Amino acid sequence: MGIKSAWEIDRNTLMSWSFVGILGSLMPVFFVSITKKIVDIISTSIQNQSGFSVIVLWIGALITFLFFNALYEIFPEILSFTMHSIYSIGMQKKVGEWIKTLPIRLFDDLNMITKMNMTMPTTSWSNIR
Repeated sequence: MGIKSAWEIDRNTLMSWSFVGILGSLMPVFFVSITKKIVDIISTSIQNQSGFSVIVLWIGALITFLFFNALYEIFPEILSFTMHSIYSIGMQKKVGEWIKTLPIRLFDDLNMITKMNMTMPTTSWSNIR
């Protein structure tokens, strides 16, 4: 039910979030293996007494790679904020459309108003009475 509603509201964001979620589960393994390879290359270069420029180049590559790793850590937060904004507006619209279908006399029932206040605390139903 929730995924169906999310699909109806904005399928592009849902697909993007799914892609990031799947990629996110694979990224730690990828980052660790690449970091290990770069550190191994630096160690081998030091052991073989390669030129200083080769070692500095690989250290720069490691720093750049770790920077992109940090950027990836921020990206899901940005996407989560975007999704929350899109879906909360979409769900508010759906709730508004549903409320339009309710008979007006239902809003005179105190129990109904209490239930609505519990499920939609941002809406002030007490002002409608």
